[in-house]
Amino acid sequence: GVVGNVAAKPLIYLVRKQYFPLFTGGENIDECIRLAKKYYDNNIRLIIDNSVEEGHTREVYERNLALKKQLIDVSSSKLPKSVLYMAIKMTALSSPTLLEEMTSILNTKTPSDQDPTPFMNEEQMNELDYTLSNLTEICQYSKDRGIGVWLDAEQY
Repeated sequence: GVVGNVAAKPLIYLVRKQYFPLFTGGENIDECIRLAKKYYDNNIRLIIDNSVEEGHTREVYERNLALKKQLIDVSSSKLPKSVLYMAIKMTALSSPTLLEEMTSILNTKTPSDQDPTPFMNEEQMNELDYTLSNLTEICQYSKDRGIGVWLDAEQY
């Protein structure tokens, strides 16, 4: 309501002034590029990320993959040598349910080699193959442009 809107404005202001600069390069790509160039001039390199939503469909994973490639392209063309790594959350490219199921297998079956695949069904294996294909594709794409990949650990 009205009270919430009134209270939100000072809170947003405080967050933007105090915390936003610590965790973001800006609100748009031009702001990020300006800040990245200042860092580069001071011998500071970057780990980049654009938060993309997790989902539960291949359409979401494909959109996220395309957005990550776009970030790599912008970074390599506009910020050469500034960006060392790009962070990727596995849930942006893969089913969170699959990751939970794999963790459950590891916790209950406790395979000595930490390989859950012998205990996975055909549907899980197909989803894992799809996930590994996406991950391989983005890693190669990033490598070809001189940017490393940093897997952002999840809670699983």
